Amino acid sequence: MNGSSSGASSSRSWTGRGISAAREVLDELRSPTTARGTAHPQRDDVRAAVLLVLAEQPSDGYRIVRTLEERGTGAPTPSAGAVYPTLQLLGDEGLATAAETDGRKVWTLTTAGRAAADAARDRSWTDEGPASRAAERRGSIARSAAQLAQAAALAAQTGTPQQVAETTEALDDARRRILAILARS
Repeated sequence: MNGSSSGASSSRSWTGRGISAAREVLDELRSPTTARGTAHPQRDDVRAAVLLVLAEQPSDGYRIVRTLEERGTGAPTPSAGAVYPTLQLLGDEGLATAAETDGRKVWTLTTAGRAAADAARDRSWTDEGPASRAAERRGSIARSAAQLAQAAALAAQTGTPQQVAETTEALDDARRRILAILARS
């Protein structure tokens, strides 16, 4: 199949759906969930949560995950797959140390780690906290995506075949550019 028939196929999928297809894209961007529908906390939020738990008492990774689950703040609970790498990172940064106790790796904050926990505690109650910054970023992207989706839907509904093909090419180029931006980080 060549590129022009692929573009035509793409435009047909938008045609007839128009704004409803754009709304689906926006809903997906606004949602903090993954494709499987499971919410995941942001990396900065996991770091802050782990620091705050360790500020209360030394703990192993399992106990940290359990403590966060028990607190059930309504926010997504970090999984073990997020907590353990965060602990390792805190250790690498000199914010926490680990010692083997009863076959478990128990983590304790260093002096610098306590300062980081205090900073995380202060940030979590202000509009400058990690969750607020993440929501702001998502909102900015959602606004731009909404405007792009509206323009694409308009092109699909009213554009000539040449305009639809050019619009499809521009959208494909935008997707590639966004992925290239993300690949640089």
